[in-house]
Amino acid sequence: MTAPNLTLCMIVRDEIQDLAAAIESVRELVDEIVVADTGSTDGTLELAFELADSVLEVPWEDDYAAVRNVCLEQARGTWILVLDADERILDRDHPLLAEAMHQPCDALRLPIRTYSQDPTEVGWLPQDPRYPEFHGYPGYVPTSLCRLFRHHPLHRYRGAVHELIEPSLDATGARIAPTEAIIHHLGRIKETRGGNRERRYQAYLRAHRRKLAQEPGSGKAHYELGINLLQLDRPTEACTALQEARRLGWDHPDARLHLLIALHKADRWDALPAALDEYRRDHGEHPDVSLLAGLLSLRKGSLDQARTELAGVLASVPSSYRALVALAEVELAAGDLAASRVLLERALALDPSFPLAKTQLGLNHVRANRPREALALLDGEYPRCEAEAIARRQAAAALFQLKDLPAATQRLHWYLDWKPDDAEAWFQLAVLEAHQGHAPAVAEAFAKAVRLAPDLARHEHPLALLCEHPEVQQ
Repeated sequence: MTAPNLTLCMIVRDEIQDLAAAIESVRELVDEIVVADTGSTDGTLELAFELADSVLEVPWEDDYAAVRNVCLEQARGTWILVLDADERILDRDHPLLAEAMHQPCDALRLPIRTYSQDPTEVGWLPQDPRYPEFHGYPGYVPTSLCRLFRHHPLHRYRGAVHELIEPSLDATGARIAPTEAIIHHLGRIKETRGGNRERRYQAYLRAHRRKLAQEPGSGKAHYELGINLLQLDRPTEACTALQEARRLGWDHPDARLHLLIALHKADRWDALPAALDEYRRDHGEHPDVSLLAGLLSLRKGSLDQARTELAGVLASVPSSYRALVALAEVELAAGDLAASRVLLERALALDPSFPLAKTQLGLNHVRANRPREALALLDGEYPRCEAEAIARRQAAAALFQLKDLPAATQRLHWYLDWKPDDAEAWFQLAVLEAHQGHAPAVAEAFAKAVRLAPDLARHEHPLALLCEHPEVQQ
C-alpha cells in the first residue's frame, strides 16, 4: 500500500467543541489523521473514532512531548502536520503548504496567530482586516513554530511542557524554510469565554515546577515559569522567576519585555524606570516599552512626557487599544473629559468589548455626572479579570450618584473580593455604610482601611458624625 503523503497528528483531551472544526480545516490537505486522546470524558474520544484514521488512547503522565511522539510513531505519512484542536488553517493557505512539501527542505516554520483579548500581552497586534473569518477576535500575538516536517525517526518532540520539535530538527541538520501559511490559534479567547483558562494554566504551572525541580539552573525553565505566573495574574512571583532567568543568562528581548510587564502589573514602580532604561539602551525602541514609559510618566504626573511616549506608540501601531486608553487617562488627569471620551470611543470602535476602554469610559461618565450612561457600560458582562473588578468599583460611584446606596455597597463589596488590599476602597465602603447609618459595618470597613493606610485614621471623627446623622448628608 502506498503511504499517505501527509499525516495530521493531534493530541486531545476534552475537545468536543473544537476537534471537528480543526480537522475540517485541513481535511482536503492531509491524507491521514492520527489522534491521541489522553483521557477525555466529554465525548471527544468517540468523535475522534468517527473522524480519524487512527485513534490512540494514551495515559496522561504530565508530559506533552511523550504523547506527541507516540502519535508520530503511529503516522505513516512522509510528512507530518501537527495541530491542536483549537487551531485552524484556512483553505486559502493549503496550496502554500502543498507546494512547500515539494521544495528542498525538511521542515516548515509556520506563523501562528494566538488570538487574545489582552492588548497588554507582549507583541499583541490588533486584528488583521485581511482575515474577516476572525473578525470577532480583537487581536492576536504572533509567533512561529515548525509544525510541518518530514517524517523521520529522529524527529521527535522534547520538553514535558511547551514541547518543541526544533531541537531534534537542529540535531539532524534539517533544512527549515519559512512559509506564509498561518495557523490561527483560538484557544486563549475560547478559554477566557468558557472559563477553562485557569485549569489549563494551573496544569502548566505544575509541569513548570516539575521541570524547574529537574533543571534548577535553567534560565529557560525560570523564564517559562515566569510567563505562566503572568498568565495566572501572579505578577510578583513572575518578577522573581523572570529576574532569576535573567541572572542565569536567559536575557533575550522578549524576556526583558515580559519582565517589564511583570514589574508594571506588580506595581513595582520603583524598579520600572531602570528596567525601561536598560531595555532601551540594549535593544532600542519598542511600542510596549513606550507604552509602559507613558504609563510611568502618567503615574508621576508628567502629562506632557506621557503624551509624547503614547503618541510614539500610536505612530507605530495606530490601532493600539492600550495606547488609546492610556492617552485617554492622560487627558482625564488633565481635566479634559471631552478629549478623553473621544479617545475611548475610538478604542471601543475598534473593539466594542474591550474591557479597559469600557471601564475608563464609565469613569469618564461618572466624572461628568452621567451615572446612567456610566452604568450602561459598567454593569454589563466582563471577563473574569481585573477589569471586571474595576467596573464594579466605578459602578458603585455611579450608583452613589443615583442615591442607590445598597446597590453601590454591593458593587464595592464585589470589588473588594477581588482586591482586598485597597485601603481607599475600604474607606469608601465605610463612607457608604455611614450614609446608611450602619455603625458596625462602618467600624469594620474603617478598621480595615486604617490597617492598610494608617493616615486614614484622621477621618474617624467626621465618619462617626456621618454615621450618627446620615440623613443630613443625603
